[in-house]
Amino acid sequence: MELHSEERDRNIECDCGKRFYSLEHLQLHQTIHISPEDRAVFECTVCSKTFLRKANLGLHMQMHRGETMDCPHCDKKFVRRKDLEIHIRFHTGDFPYSCSMCDRKFAIKGHLNYHEKRHLGVRYKCDQCEKTFINLAGLRQHQYEHTGMPLMCSVCQRGFPTKFKIRRHLRNVHKHLFKKTDYSDELAEKYIIATTNSNQAINKEAASVYVLEDSIEMLEEHAEDIPLNMLSV
Repeated sequence: MELHSEERDRNIECDCGKRFYSLEHLQLHQTIHISPEDRAVFECTVCSKTFLRKANLGLHMQMHRGETMDCPHCDKKFVRRKDLEIHIRFHTGDFPYSCSMCDRKFAIKGHLNYHEKRHLGVRYKCDQCEKTFINLAGLRQHQYEHTGMPLMCSVCQRGFPTKFKIRRHLRNVHKHLFKKTDYSDELAEKYIIATTNSNQAINKEAASVYVLEDSIEMLEEHAEDIPLNMLSV
């Protein structure tokens, strides 16, 4: 028996560029950036299955207690009604989200948003080469290929793109440095070196954004059908 969770709007972004529809799923994803020996593990007392988050163990325990909802079309079970409703759409083909620029329909609103963004041709363009990206996260990750990492660990000389990542590295990999006192971001600062690339960090204001020429005509044709928030990124 397996619990399933369906994808929704992906509005929360990890430093590595991946996007998630909730803070909880982002936090779960971020555990992959932590070495296995430093990950906390929560074990089910009934079947010994382990989880990286206590909340996921709690959902799993609901399954053992029989607090699940069955899909009427297959043998999958869910602990959240919203997940079941989305799952059923894939059985019935009842996709409520329609593209305003073509005949495609989607079961999940986040998939529609991503699809329409591709229609509009909105792109973030690298100012050092010809590569383009549909979101800022992809551009940011790519730019480090040109600039190098802006931050470096003074202990092992490993490079990092953000303060969040290098602090996490210090806290988990070099935790022996903080044995005599609790970890704090202030203490971690003395082990963080700003490289010569630190002034090249990308921000949303400085990113180059453009619309592909072959999408201009389509953009004008459907301007009245497109929500205002679809015209910016």
